[in-house]
Amino acid sequence: MVQKIDLGEVENLKDKIGQRFEILRRDLNLSQAELAEEMGTTQNLIFRLENGLKVSQTSLFSAFLYFYKNKQLNPEWLFSPENEYVPQYHDEKLLNIQHNIAKSRKKLDLINDLIRQFKDNDLMPDL
Repeated sequence: MVQKIDLGEVENLKDKIGQRFEILRRDLNLSQAELAEEMGTTQNLIFRLENGLKVSQTSLFSAFLYFYKNKQLNPEWLFSPENEYVPQYHDEKLLNIQHNIAKSRKKLDLINDLIRQFKDNDLMPDL
């Protein structure tokens, strides 16, 4: 079944992508001006990206490519609506570790949810 795209969801993701660009810049310990210089763009563009303001598709794609090519950014981390368990960077060893951690977290979340359901329904055995 095909799901229609909700415009509110699009706006929310646009804001998240902006916040994620800011996270990337802060990870590099750079100011907006320093990052702009390194990327060959303007501080205003960095500001607009980080704050979810309107930028051209070319500018957005250029910023993405900069981080993808130079910092091994994982595109799924940047563009996925929910990226809590998605590794931020493509480093093979780190990627595997982060993937295993993410899988373990999902399993723990599932176990905790099951325990909660057992408790809520008074099905927990006396230990």
